[in-house]
Amino acid sequence: MKKVLILTAGFGEGHNAAARNLRDALELVAPETQVEVLDLFESTYGRLNSIVKTAHLGMVRYAPTLWRGIYSLLDHASVGDSGVGGLTRLRSALDDVLRVTQPDCVVSTYPAYAPVIKELFRDHSEKPFRFVTIVTDSISVNASWHRAPSDAFVVANRPTATVLHHAGVPAERIYPLGFPVSPQFAAPGIQPCPLEDDGPIKLLYVINHGKKKCGKVLDRLLENERVHLTITTGRDAELKAELQDRFRKYDGRVQVLGWTNQMPALILSHHVLIGKAGGAVVQEAIAA
Repeated sequence: MKKVLILTAGFGEGHNAAARNLRDALELVAPETQVEVLDLFESTYGRLNSIVKTAHLGMVRYAPTLWRGIYSLLDHASVGDSGVGGLTRLRSALDDVLRVTQPDCVVSTYPAYAPVIKELFRDHSEKPFRFVTIVTDSISVNASWHRAPSDAFVVANRPTATVLHHAGVPAERIYPLGFPVSPQFAAPGIQPCPLEDDGPIKLLYVINHGKKKCGKVLDRLLENERVHLTITTGRDAELKAELQDRFRKYDGRVQVLGWTNQMPALILSHHVLIGKAGGAVVQEAIAA
């Protein structure tokens, strides 16, 4: 029985989405394979990891200029070349996991794992497993993804493959196979949601940020009587209740949902997706 270990981190939904979707696909096409998904940042750093994730999300949403500056800094060649001294606990945890699980293949959907694996096996002639990096960046690729070696780099498209190759990654190690989306998008019989000339226009509105203004935007959309809205509010129960009350008068044209794990089915059953253009969501929209 083959063993696959998938390493992820919760700094942005794209990393976790890629990890989950790859696991689901492997379990579907190779049920005999043992697949495990681990977030070693979560299990190793606990509360500190939660604080850093919250700070990261806050910067992306409310201080994008600051985040672009940090992202650019991480992309600079001189940053991060000092090894993994600041990730000692992660290094120890990963060493333990690899020794216990003895995987045939390790897949990383987050760039910090590659330099740790490089450090762990620097005195070995070769690793006892294949190491694959799934790059969740598209076209604009941070150098942290390819600064450490990998047996294979899986990227979303050919332009991204070209970027990696120009950055020095050997072409034979780059695989433009696409982003790992849910297997639901490849289910037999799946058809695009038809749009009839006089029929309803089904909009899926995913609220990630801008909650204070979303009500006015939704009001404007509903001025078109053909528009039918499905709204997701995530884990914000207060916002969900507020919108349900606000749009009760539209009777059947508006559905308000909280957190859901049925996003692939929702995307497939709507004509337009409105929301933050995160890497995973964009790839899911393309797949639909």
